[in-house]
Amino acid sequence: MSRATWYRLGKPDKPRARRTTQADIAAVADISLRRLQRSGYIQRHAPDLEPRIMSRELTAGAAIRIIHARQGRPDLPTITISLSLSDKERLAKEAKRLDMPLSVFVQACLHAGLEAFERDD
Repeated sequence: MSRATWYRLGKPDKPRARRTTQADIAAVADISLRRLQRSGYIQRHAPDLEPRIMSRELTAGAAIRIIHARQGRPDLPTITISLSLSDKERLAKEAKRLDMPLSVFVQACLHAGLEAFERDD
């Protein structure tokens, strides 16, 4: 409270409640501060990915890489893999269904241990 307000309204009866910080929220949720910050970034930039993270289909890091690819700033290292034509077609079809670049989808699959790609729908 400023001095002018104090003079105008009088001394406060009780002190103000302490603001809740990100660290406090992370401690209550039993997650790291960085994970909380990543979750906020994902919710602001790609709320459509949040359900996939909650279902553990994607990690927060993979979701951030997808967001960066959508923004046209891929920050992914280049890798080379050999696939059969049918595997390439399956990957391309799944990437198109998820509306993401094929390279980002492949890297997300590799990051997740190909679990998302191997699952039969």
